[in-house]
Amino acid sequence: MSKFSNNDSSGKVHQDFSSEEKDAIQRCLRLNLGPEYISYRQAAGGTRVAYIEGWRALEIANETFGFSGWSSCIRDLSVDFVIISFLIF
Repeated sequence: MSKFSNNDSSGKVHQDFSSEEKDAIQRCLRLNLGPEYISYRQAAGGTRVAYIEGWRALEIANETFGFSGWSSCIRDLSVDFVIISFLIF
């Protein structure tokens, strides 16, 4: 990966990739994840759901784009479950 990066007016770091690096990234993004990358957990109704653990997603992004070659942000946040408990004295 390229060692060169620059800051835009917002202070965000952007990675400059060569055309060879861009091609290599595209090849990586087209690959399927192997079973060793997938975790499972119990879900409602006794079903199991597949997911990728957060630390693993970060590791893959760093391997693919380089440590400073990507970023993330929360675009939407909603609460889908809340437990409300009351203490009665």
